[in-house]
Amino acid sequence: MSEIYAAIERVYRRVLLVVGRGRIKTGADDGPAQKQQVRLSQFETFDDIPRLSEYGFNSMPPEDSDAVLIFAGGNRRDGVIIATGNQTYRMRNLKPGEVSISDNLGQSVYLTQGGIVIDGAGLPVLVHNTPSVTLDTPTVHATGDVVIDGALLVRKDATVEQNVLVEQSVTAKGDISDHGNKSMKAMRDVFNGHDHAVASVKAGSDSVKTNKPNQTE
Repeated sequence: MSEIYAAIERVYRRVLLVVGRGRIKTGADDGPAQKQQVRLSQFETFDDIPRLSEYGFNSMPPEDSDAVLIFAGGNRRDGVIIATGNQTYRMRNLKPGEVSISDNLGQSVYLTQGGIVIDGAGLPVLVHNTPSVTLDTPTVHATGDVVIDGALLVRKDATVEQNVLVEQSVTAKGDISDHGNKSMKAMRDVFNGHDHAVASVKAGSDSVKTNKPNQTE
């Protein structure tokens, strides 16, 4: 019987060792398999533990992030990280059904119940390596400068409170207005129909300069 109890005891201890919880201490090895150093206790620190994450979602947890590990057969030399979290940088107060992606700098993409909120945390946003960007939305509103290297096609409304720099062409099927709320169509109508007062008209080969247009805008 003592041998049976000893065997049960060994299995019991191995089961206890299958799951571990600790803190990530490094995050430098982000190769084909991301590996971390994890401290489970004062007496247990494991190096080069591979970390699994969902396909298409990649991150490098900062130091002291929480980590959950599993060890195959309770073998502490054969572990893998299956989950991480960080209480300091986690976005809080989400409502049921909401989703967010965030980092330790304050950047986030937040799928709220009222719409999508993107917070750049004061850092630039780059859309890279694409031939075109289509915004299928009735209104685009920017409070800062907008810089576009290629052509800009606006099918509906776009509002920019500062400057727009487009290095190629702008095509708009609606009106384009300046800060004085004067549309380009209105300015074009004035240009096409404007006239000048002519002073000191002379005959023959004499020439005169006209005054400024009667319509200024």
